[in-house]
Amino acid sequence: MGWDEVLDTIVQRFQEVQRTYGKDAVAVFSGSTMTNEKCYLMGKFARVALGTRHIDYNGRLCMSSATGANERALGIDRATNPISDMLHADCIFVIGANVGECFPIVTSYLWQARDRGCKLIVADPRQTPIARTADLFLPLRPGTDSALLNGMLHVLIKEGHHR
Repeated sequence: MGWDEVLDTIVQRFQEVQRTYGKDAVAVFSGSTMTNEKCYLMGKFARVALGTRHIDYNGRLCMSSATGANERALGIDRATNPISDMLHADCIFVIGANVGECFPIVTSYLWQARDRGCKLIVADPRQTPIARTADLFLPLRPGTDSALLNGMLHVLIKEGHHR
């Protein structure tokens, strides 16, 4: 089966579903690694080409725990600092995030910070592209990130660095 036939089949199936269950029976789910322009096009594709109002992206699912934690701890549902603050950091700690492949815009800021001397510490079970270039790589076993963070917090409190 060639690409034209595959695309024709997809179009036919989408149309069948929408004829049977309505335009909103089809949804579009995109990714947070896309550029603004690609996100705009996905929205246009969903609303204009497919006629559905159901469009979402993985940030709502994968970032919901971070949003909840920020809200409870800091009273704000998003990061407290702009990404550009990375340019003023002396050390950046990345844990459990494949920044190089999942956050290309953040990666650009990370490289700029490193160019001015910022140190990079990565804690992750995977040796991601960013981990391979880190000043310090902590190859955690899966599921031990909480133990690492609790240990770090214990030392900070014990040594009086929490105020």
